Amino acid sequence: MNKGHVLVVSKRHFPEFTEVDQVSFSEVILTAQKVATALETLFLADGITIM
Repeated sequence: MNKGHVLVVSKRHFPEFTEVDQVSFSEVILTAQKVATALETLFLADGITIM
């Protein structure tokens, strides 16, 4: 999509979004936050979009 496009996913498989446990969910979002911070610094980005 753009420079710095990254996909962060859990190593565990969950058939449904509603089945993701809180630990896995928080690990994914906290990792995405760290990656976003690094990308903003690296690419001097105005912002980050999380989908």
